[in-house]
Amino acid sequence: MANKDPALYVRYALVARLKALNVANIAARWYPQQIPANQPYPYGFVGVPIISPDGIQCMDATTTRFAIHAYTEGETVANQIGQRVVELDGVHLDLEESPVLCPYPATLDLSWVSNTVVRDSAEASIFHLISQWTAEVSA
Repeated sequence: MANKDPALYVRYALVARLKALNVANIAARWYPQQIPANQPYPYGFVGVPIISPDGIQCMDATTTRFAIHAYTEGETVANQIGQRVVELDGVHLDLEESPVLCPYPATLDLSWVSNTVVRDSAEASIFHLISQWTAEVSA
């Protein structure tokens, strides 16, 4: 992927996989980054991917770091979503088959790094799951 940024394709492929998990009544409310106003809880989004070139011999590749965020009423629901999101660890995706078609052949391999659930400082009953990930994209 010399001089190619797969961020858009990574994000939309991840949103599609998160919707397919159908966890905690959140399936229809996973978003790329822009969340529609006044969403009911729970809802989530894939944060901005940070793309770095990866100098693998004989292959164009990038390492992508990103966070999956979910907002819920109650800590237990946030933890349950985190448990389900971890099911994506080790998943291999073909970006040419993602909802926003990648214009070049590329694959994505997901690796889970960590989950953290924190209380929203503005609202006592709202919790925020922050799930950290890396993805290797190669072409």
